[in-house]
Amino acid sequence: MVVIAILIFGARKGALVATVALGLFDIFNGYAAEVWITILESLIVCLVLYLVFEKLLKSNDKIVNVIIAGVIAALTKIILNFLKYTIINTIIASLPLKAAMLASVIKIGGTFGTSVVTIIAVPLLYPVFKRILKKD
Repeated sequence: MVVIAILIFGARKGALVATVALGLFDIFNGYAAEVWITILESLIVCLVLYLVFEKLLKSNDKIVNVIIAGVIAALTKIILNFLKYTIINTIIASLPLKAAMLASVIKIGGTFGTSVVTIIAVPLLYPVFKRILKKD
């Protein structure tokens, strides 16, 4: 998870960890053609989390800030996927903008599900991983 990587390792190391992990996942699971967009999306989410969590919230990992980071990451991913599919539908499928946007909303249904999982999982998993890494 990109959010947990940023929270634990900071923006630079977290971006590297998230990018490598997601890139390898795509390559090993038959999505090699899309690996570049996965990495780009991941880096944008990392940038947004850097600005919000590290700059605005001063890397304060109290639970409310961890929840905020999860929500911000989820919303960022929804917006990115909406924009991505709108562009694809407009350019590749030659749809008018309104039709492309409507098709994009339908296409990102799964993104809403993973966003809810992110919002729930981040505050649950972050303290666990933080404790595990502090033991070393």
